[in-house]
Amino acid sequence: ETVEAFLEEGLIMKDFSHRNVLTLLGVAIGQGGLPMIVLPFMQHGNLKTYISNPTLMITVRELMEFGKQVAEGMQYLSKHKFVHRDLALRNCMLDELKVVKIADFGLSRDIYTKEYYASHNKQALLPVKWMAIESLTKSVYTVQTDVWSYGVVLWELLTRGALPYPDISNWEVRSYVQSGRRLQQPESCPDELYEWMSRCWLADPLLRPTFKDLVDFLKSVLS
Repeated sequence: ETVEAFLEEGLIMKDFSHRNVLTLLGVAIGQGGLPMIVLPFMQHGNLKTYISNPTLMITVRELMEFGKQVAEGMQYLSKHKFVHRDLALRNCMLDELKVVKIADFGLSRDIYTKEYYASHNKQALLPVKWMAIESLTKSVYTVQTDVWSYGVVLWELLTRGALPYPDISNWEVRSYVQSGRRLQQPESCPDELYEWMSRCWLADPLLRPTFKDLVDFLKSVLS
């Protein structure tokens, strides 16, 4: 079943073609029948590790540029009716030109196990600190739940890769967001940007911005 799910994920990704989405080069079957996916080499690894490096001088403008590229990749995926379900900095890769590529082939779960929480049946690892209210309470996943996760991605960017809700355990997140509380404004985050983050976390999914709205906003700020 795991092999089948692995191949299905690869087949879904094969038709994507966008500057900010990681392309699938191919799938190969190795000895013993185990599949391997062939992906482009990402020189700078994942975005979380890159911006968390304290030796790098990264401006707020550069962080917002990364955020714009993630939004552009997600706008493309949403147009193709693709719901990501696990949008986070750890699933955004950076190539040699520092172009962001949205990915998720389950690779990050082995590296960032503390950022996932085992579901009640122990069959799935859930990224609860990135999940929308309706995903936590009803297991609903839509483009609007990806928008919620994108708000958390912006927060990660402006905190240089901090863990969301650092003082809240994974199992407390659901009651925390249900009570109306949200992530606090990062120190280096402009007020207007935090306002847009907060819109991503509105309880009513229909009131959240679209990825097009987010792209347009970030483009206007960067220009």
